[in-house]
Amino acid sequence: MLLFTLLDPASEHAPKLDNMETVSDVMSACLIGISINILDPDTYSLPVLESNISDEERDQFVQEDSNALSKIDRMTCTYVRGLSWSLLQWLDEKFYLQKNGRGINFIEMANNVLVDLCCYLWTFKTRAHEQYIEGATGCNLDSLKRQIDGLFDEDSQIPTRLKIELGKLEGKITDFNMSGYTVEPRNVPLPHKFDLSLESMHLGLNSSDKLYYKSIYGSIDTMMHKIKHVEGGEEYTYYLLNASLTIPTGKAEKGKKRKRS
Repeated sequence: MLLFTLLDPASEHAPKLDNMETVSDVMSACLIGISINILDPDTYSLPVLESNISDEERDQFVQEDSNALSKIDRMTCTYVRGLSWSLLQWLDEKFYLQKNGRGINFIEMANNVLVDLCCYLWTFKTRAHEQYIEGATGCNLDSLKRQIDGLFDEDSQIPTRLKIELGKLEGKITDFNMSGYTVEPRNVPLPHKFDLSLESMHLGLNSSDKLYYKSIYGSIDTMMHKIKHVEGGEEYTYYLLNASLTIPTGKAEKGKKRKRS
């Protein structure tokens, strides 16, 4: 690692993945990226003032998971979530974790921590509700539960595990202690195709995203086709670097736009 740093000083900012403390830091950053929608206050606000909409329109927004995040912000969240899942997969392929001589499935461990974090988030919100403590505008038990449920793809096994864990929160104790682990690079690294554009968008799609994008594009395939072919074939990374641009659609954009510096 030292030789690598000397040969390439530009790598000094990169974490040195030779101990569990650093690996857990990277994993935590990935879990924040996966949960980014839940942590954004705009997720719980409607795209227009509530005083200007009917109950029917409000129900429609809920069904489409349409909120105050602009379309480019929403796509950025999907993109970041996909990068996070991809990085977790890369860590699992490149490094071997052990604790007390027993091999650890890294992806399973990350999923378990993510489920525990969702459970704690739900517990804290429930306690705040019981004490009449308000949080982000529009964030109540129903909206938070809807976002937690929509965080994962419907094909994932995590929602089933999460449902079980949410049903037995009383007295739940989770050990986040990462001591006692060893991290070793795998002798024969497994291949991993890492695409910073379309693959990340695919990986980042969850149940809530699919509701939202289908309401705009009609289907996920249509959305991915537009992302791939806009601007003469430039892929989504172009739009992340030029956030003021929007991908053309046949439907007026929903949501307020954030001010950008």
